Amino acid sequence: MSVVVNISNLDNPDVTDLSGETIIEKQNLEVDYNPEKKKRRLSSTQQLTNNILDSVNDEFKFEGVEDAIDNLDFYMYYTYTTVFPTDHTEIAEESYGKAFLRVLCTGGKGSIRMLLCVIIQTVITPMMIYYSINSNPNMCTKNSTFYQKITAAVFTLYINISSINSLSDQVVIYTQFDTFFILYHKFISKHFNIRNQGKRIIFNFILNILLTINIISCVLTTIGSVIIIYNSNTILEIILNSLALKFIDEIDNMSITKSEVFKFKNIYSDVKNIIMDNKSYFENYVPRRIKQVVKLLKKICLMYFVGCILSILLYIFTIFAEIWVIICY
Repeated sequence: MSVVVNISNLDNPDVTDLSGETIIEKQNLEVDYNPEKKKRRLSSTQQLTNNILDSVNDEFKFEGVEDAIDNLDFYMYYTYTTVFPTDHTEIAEESYGKAFLRVLCTGGKGSIRMLLCVIIQTVITPMMIYYSINSNPNMCTKNSTFYQKITAAVFTLYINISSINSLSDQVVIYTQFDTFFILYHKFISKHFNIRNQGKRIIFNFILNILLTINIISCVLTTIGSVIIIYNSNTILEIILNSLALKFIDEIDNMSITKSEVFKFKNIYSDVKNIIMDNKSYFENYVPRRIKQVVKLLKKICLMYFVGCILSILLYIFTIFAEIWVIICY
């Protein structure tokens, strides 16, 4: 009995009886040439692509950058106001002389404050750790009271968890902030013919360095809290050292003034108005091609990957540190 398959309609095959033999008319043996199946496959691929694009475009919605601005720190404010012009009411290319004066005034005015923040976050905590270890090389004294052990364990746990959460938040906030304003100034460059590629590169470079400093500060605070609190002799010392570590970790958030936050929100308001007035043009610069999406995803995933891995490692460290403090303090 000869059987021939009609691929074009598998759900309802055309079966006819000729001379006692079952014959299903063959129209095409190659599945790829089936228009219906090919259409379904293309539709599934398009849906997957749209899902990826939607997830990427979430980074460019106003809600994301507004969350970042609500958590604005001095590093973010200083970097943007130093690199880019802050007056967005009139879009025009900035002259070299005007740019130089702006960098000199804005950058010079905040440079001492930023330098102090960087030194405090990257130098003071290691110094505290070093002198704390030298003051007591014995890593398991077991000479503290029950109340001291409980206080040390509680404050160590609090400092570590808050630092780890801060690390995760900083990665998300900086990524949203950086991505949005790089996109905005790329749109300004293309649509209004304003040259700013060099500024975008500098902005991205400085912001990534400052994010790295924040990450290092969180790691140092997590490790340092265990060592410094362990070498505190009284409950009062435990509390004061904990407050000092938290202050060092949060100094970039504390250094920005209310007037600077208000000023930057006005800058963002002008930026948002420009985008809304040219929304159709702005959306042309949102990455939609697969190559652009993959490139952006690499950057976002790398930042999130670093944040997640460090958070997991620091949580594991915190668990063992708590056990060590309770036993050996």
